[in-house]
Amino acid sequence: MRTVLTGLLAAGMMLGSSPQLLAQTAEEVSGWKGITTDGYAPLSYSYNANTPEPRVNQFRVFDFNDNEPQLDVAELVIQRAVSQPNQFGFRFDLLAGSGVPEVTAAYGMFRDRKTLVAHHVDIPQLYVRYVVPLGKGLSLDAGKFATHMGYEVIGGYDGYNDNFSRGFIFGYGIPFTHTGLRATYTFTSRISAMVSLTKGWDDVQSLNHGYTWARS
Repeated sequence: MRTVLTGLLAAGMMLGSSPQLLAQTAEEVSGWKGITTDGYAPLSYSYNANTPEPRVNQFRVFDFNDNEPQLDVAELVIQRAVSQPNQFGFRFDLLAGSGVPEVTAAYGMFRDRKTLVAHHVDIPQLYVRYVVPLGKGLSLDAGKFATHMGYEVIGGYDGYNDNFSRGFIFGYGIPFTHTGLRATYTFTSRISAMVSLTKGWDDVQSLNHGYTWARS
């Protein structure tokens, strides 16, 4: 009987609610529906005819293991992508595997600052976003995000790299991630501008107490 009365009371409260409250509740539910979950997992095997000792391919980025099958990366992405003014969103990327994570790991997070050793887990992106009602919407990000530099990408469900073996510039000339603040404004579907202020390259904890700003 108590359960029935509780259900009737809840129904009465909903029926007696104002249209504004019902609209707010619907908006909150819609916001939760905007959260998506995606995954990505490539496997690889490479063999070096030069038979290096130890079995490590020199000057390679993610495909450094020779004569050894590997799970390059298993990626989980949870996000609420937003683009309209006054919207809040976020993105969380979790990586695991024997190839990518130990290369992309940032200092002070999953890479030890003293030994410089990283293991098989990484979080390359973890940031929140707010779209400021300015013009078409100015996106402000705070947290850790993938670099804007270079043509090639780390690779994932929304940024697949056509090159199995990356170039020298990708692996040794540009960063993988940044930690800090970023502002992006999209003028058209082809033109956008970005400015950022970060702690540097591939570090979560400051190494030299300096900051890096960038624009594109």
